[in-house]
Amino acid sequence: MKDRYRYIIAGNPNTPLRVLTKLAEDEDRFVRRRVAENSNVPQALLLQLARDSEPEVKVAAMLAMGSSCLVLLEACFSDDMDVRYMLAEEPGVPAEILRVLIQDPNPFIAHRAMCSLAIKAGRSASAV
Repeated sequence: MKDRYRYIIAGNPNTPLRVLTKLAEDEDRFVRRRVAENSNVPQALLLQLARDSEPEVKVAAMLAMGSSCLVLLEACFSDDMDVRYMLAEEPGVPAEILRVLIQDPNPFIAHRAMCSLAIKAGRSASAV
């Protein structure tokens, strides 16, 4: 990360929207991801970040959309295996989404989703 100040500003909930909008197009993926994690980012900007070229930015934006399971469901069928894997390992993903990912054709993604679902259910991941 070249500039820690941009990263810090991107995560500050008091940062003005015009600044967040500019930072959402920053060259540094960590800054863009931090914008997606900012609690005061509007849905329109999250939708833009959900189309980012970097999987970690996409997933952060999708998760920040909260109850929008439709966006997460769409991501389950993404061509980008990194996006699907990141969803499968994210503890905040709803169980319904993990159940879809258990059916993923990639065995690593399916297994990760199974482990995450077991953890959510309070079982040991090693029992899976």
